[in-house]
Amino acid sequence: MNEFKKDADGIYEKYYQTDFSNWDKQAEINYNNNEIRQKGRSEFFATAFDFMSANEIKGDYLEFGCHKARTFRMVLSEARRKNYDFMRFFAFDSFEGLPEVGDIDKLGVQFKKGDLATSEEKFWKLINNHGLFLDKIRTIKGFYENSLNNEILLDLKNENVKASLIYIDCDLYTSSKTVLDFIAQSDLLQDGTIIAFDDWDLYRANPNKGQRKAFKEFKEKINGGGSNGGLKSGENLIRLQLAS
Repeated sequence: MNEFKKDADGIYEKYYQTDFSNWDKQAEINYNNNEIRQKGRSEFFATAFDFMSANEIKGDYLEFGCHKARTFRMVLSEARRKNYDFMRFFAFDSFEGLPEVGDIDKLGVQFKKGDLATSEEKFWKLINNHGLFLDKIRTIKGFYENSLNNEILLDLKNENVKASLIYIDCDLYTSSKTVLDFIAQSDLLQDGTIIAFDDWDLYRANPNKGQRKAFKEFKEKINGGGSNGGLKSGENLIRLQLAS
């Protein structure tokens, strides 16, 4: 089986192969499923930070769903590349995997409680090994219906947290909706905030399921889903989406 050296982010240095003649089928499948997909995410974050830098969008990073700390570490690397020393990094996760899956999330994709679990201890081990911005990282542990509460809203407000980039990797409609309801209640958004979705095309990209449904309801909730992206006071939402 062919293997490639990984860089500090856990992403292979060599992303694309054109000749698979000497590969066994499983090696080719693993390559296509993992290496190329992670390249897409890495390039997305590079583009997002280029956009924020070019437009002088100063703010913090919030990630909802931090399995394996993979995308979180990509962001830390991009923040270093752009010298974003002002940025703070917030990791929201149950650290126990997915919650109980309700009926609305059972259609089309088969998830179960506890899937995609990375413990908080494992998360911090990966982050500490990465070694960037360690004093600016905060984890908020718990299932979102419990952890995204008035207390954390007040904490973020008192700390003057403004989001330049929000990454939502929740898989389920219910979890994505809880996150977006929390964002709608908060003072996190500013002109130019990027909200990115990792699982936009789950559930066959049905607009009435998954993250598409949650985001549609989010826009409707805060001002009727107007052409400005649905943000109050004419703020501008740049929505960049990523399919899992």
